[in-house]
Amino acid sequence: TNSEPIDELPQEKKLRLLLAILEEDVYKTQVLAGYLGISTATLTAYLDELAEWLSLYRVGLTRKRGVGVELHGTEANKRMALAQFL
Repeated sequence: TNSEPIDELPQEKKLRLLLAILEEDVYKTQVLAGYLGISTATLTAYLDELAEWLSLYRVGLTRKRGVGVELHGTEANKRMALAQFL
């Protein structure tokens, strides 16, 4: 009852999502959805969009049931993708 709604654009939520998965090795989808304040269905749509976009920079995004979401790629490629996103 004490929570305040956060009005963010989808692009801002995607940026927070990208920053979160760059920070941690593996992130559970429920935790990510709660962190962003979105449903798991919306998170899945965002992850699909991010995976497609990150592939342009040779960064892979994998989702494994029971494990979570993780990124695969070189540090340089991850930094380049983040710089282009910003």
